[in-house]
Amino acid sequence: MATQLTRYSLTKKIPTVDVDVPLLKNIESYILSNIPQMFEIDELELSSKYYTRIKDTNGELSLGLIEQYDNTMFPDSTTRITVGVRTTNYKSKVDIDISVTFDKDALFSVIQIDLFDLNPKEKAVGILTKLENIINEAKNLNFLFHPPLLINILLVVIGYSIPTLASLFFKLNQKVGYASLIVGLCIASYFWLFKKWKPYVSFISNRQKRNDRIANYLLLGILSFILFSTILMLIRKYFIGQ
Repeated sequence: MATQLTRYSLTKKIPTVDVDVPLLKNIESYILSNIPQMFEIDELELSSKYYTRIKDTNGELSLGLIEQYDNTMFPDSTTRITVGVRTTNYKSKVDIDISVTFDKDALFSVIQIDLFDLNPKEKAVGILTKLENIINEAKNLNFLFHPPLLINILLVVIGYSIPTLASLFFKLNQKVGYASLIVGLCIASYFWLFKKWKPYVSFISNRQKRNDRIANYLLLGILSFILFSTILMLIRKYFIGQ
């Protein structure tokens, strides 16, 4: 009795990463080097089905292999890059659809695999694991500026409450009032500046490099201020007792 072909699909969220041309080359290399043997598909045929799509605010550039892209960085206005392959072996009826989408919006930044084959689940999980290993090498710390929905809601509520609370605090204690304003400014900076400068997916471009420098400088300044203020306060309490 012939073994039945079955379909298996999966979707996995991509973490916050820095996307550059070498990362796309590594993904492409893995797919073109391993998928043909896994599904008994001609390498040249698979290569001809491989695609690279670079989307910015003006439109979308569609390419085949990443080697066709003649720049080392992406346009400043890049919002999404999708790479992958989709093909069907009409003789064996095997269907393969693998795509990796990097998007500034966390909701759309995903790995998607859809296979129609023998043991498709085992193969899909194996492919996913390899792709995740490649992508994880480019992980960054931008997740700190893109917390889960519940924390986002909490910060918004706190942020909008700051002006009212600050006015009340000033009546009670001036120092507490100023402290509440500083907290409000930090939350505002978090939402309006750092979320923009440190997007969920960071596409390496001239603008992104500049934004990274500015954001890192400000973060270092804020952390230094908090650290030294705390140390000075502790020293003062230790030696002066106030």
